[in-house]
Amino acid sequence: MNTNNSRIRVEVKELPQPKVKVRLITPPFSLVGRKVKVKVVLQNETNSTYPSEENRFLLLDVYTTRVGANKIIIPPLSIGKFHPPFKLKPNEKRAFVFTLKFDVPGIYRIHARVREVRLLESRGTPKWERPPMVSTLERNLVLAGSGWQTTLEPVGAVKEDRKVLRCMSVYEVLMILGALGAIISAIFSALLYFTRQ
Repeated sequence: MNTNNSRIRVEVKELPQPKVKVRLITPPFSLVGRKVKVKVVLQNETNSTYPSEENRFLLLDVYTTRVGANKIIIPPLSIGKFHPPFKLKPNEKRAFVFTLKFDVPGIYRIHARVREVRLLESRGTPKWERPPMVSTLERNLVLAGSGWQTTLEPVGAVKEDRKVLRCMSVYEVLMILGALGAIISAIFSALLYFTRQ
């Protein structure tokens, strides 16, 4: 019996990542309903303005996912906070601050992503203070708000940094403080007991 084993070779090319370093800085915990600020630090790794092409920019967004929550099948494109598209000067290091708020206690993953985009179309005056609605049209990103819409074409891959933050209720904080107080009290009681012996 003749068996023909044909092999198919597939070449996988990696998409180029933005030539920037990404660092996300967050506090270790926050309280439910309180605003918390997170910082994203980007550094241009090139000796020229980046991106150098006239109609190309960097797009930075921050979004959160709660550990243990129902999995989202569709990527979280419409729940993030975006910074207006921008360029970095040669070797520039720039910090961006985003304000987040958590309404449910839990452990959250905070994601900061940066990607290079090509500006295809812009209608109206973008208002970036409010999170825009984001949708995909073929492979393009469409960001829209009240009276404006911007269409961007992603160029290459996404660069990302993630951190974990615990959001606690006031009750949980009081419980932890009470437990710490009990431990400290027990230690001091033991020290007093042994010093009197």
